[in-house]
Amino acid sequence: MKGVLSFFCTLIFSLLSVLLLSCSDSTPQVSTVQSTVVFDFADEKSSPSLRLSIFAETQGDVHRAGEIRLYHEESGMEWLCKSPQKIAGNDKKSWAGHRNFVSPGEASVPQGRYTLYYDDLSGRECTADFNVSFPQEHTKLKASDFPEAINGSRTEKLSIYDASGVLIYWGERKRSWKKDSNILNDYGTAVKYRTCYYTNGSSVAYLMPEKSLLNDK
Repeated sequence: MKGVLSFFCTLIFSLLSVLLLSCSDSTPQVSTVQSTVVFDFADEKSSPSLRLSIFAETQGDVHRAGEIRLYHEESGMEWLCKSPQKIAGNDKKSWAGHRNFVSPGEASVPQGRYTLYYDDLSGRECTADFNVSFPQEHTKLKASDFPEAINGSRTEKLSIYDASGVLIYWGERKRSWKKDSNILNDYGTAVKYRTCYYTNGSSVAYLMPEKSLLNDK
């Protein structure tokens, strides 16, 4: 009896080993790419800086994500992220990406067609194409021009921070927050917030300057 039990245990262990090995050796796949151009307004008077937030929806174990590289076909510009952020969502979807792809110097984020190269920890690679588009004229505007400068529908979100700069809330403005100081009723450690307007299917975002919550009491 012990010999039979030992045989079956060995067999099950072998099957599990083969299964795990085959999963780890599978070629990575990217289902879709979520790209967002972020217009970041540091203050009320300056034009925004631009950056790309790119996340790839992956098939398989997102923890095996290695590097992500972007290539812009028209300009030949490339970006590399060696340690992408890895997100395993509650909706059973997994994402790997980076929120801060920027162009060198004073160059703007180029529009047009991109190719994303996704490598896993074993060096296996897959690719996915996506497009980046935004109102070029908005790169010369100021924070005070928004949200009126946005054509079409938009979504407004707030990011609220404590004195250490830690994010303590992200979401829609609650109805009870008729004045900014009302936020302190729900988040007593809050000291500042930023408004972000999303448009064009969340592919373009306008991040407004910080506002203090301590000056509106």
